[in-house]
Amino acid sequence: MTGTAKWPLVAPEGGRDALRAAMVPLTLGSDHEVYSASSWSIPAIYLNDWPDRFIHTNADTPSKIDPTKLKRAGFIAAATGLVLANATAADAPEIVRVIEEAALHRAAEARSQTRDLSPVEAANRLRFQVAYETQMFDSMSRFFAPHPPPGPRLLTF
Repeated sequence: MTGTAKWPLVAPEGGRDALRAAMVPLTLGSDHEVYSASSWSIPAIYLNDWPDRFIHTNADTPSKIDPTKLKRAGFIAAATGLVLANATAADAPEIVRVIEEAALHRAAEARSQTRDLSPVEAANRLRFQVAYETQMFDSMSRFFAPHPPPGPRLLTF
């Protein structure tokens, strides 16, 4: 995010702006939601480029995509695919650790969101969070055979 890099990833005809990447929680309402939904359950990485003044207008054409941003998105997607394609059961403990750490952060956020909710709404919010985190652990079975033992179920609210 500094605008300087030892090996900058820029397209010759693209912009040279810094990549302002950030890990953020899932937000619903975008095209990637369809892939992530339980009916498809395709892991998705959403690369947001906001504000995009052309999105969902008649001027929303491929020519409006900055080639550098497209190159970086392709690199991130390819690197992610490479890591997942080469993950083995030996990697499971570290993956579980990462999932557990993120789950604790998400659980804390979910708990704080229940402050102003009715008891029924709060229970539903926390029930959703537990179901979501369970699916995160269970998703590892797609990459390992046999299924690695899940980490401790941290969320029992």
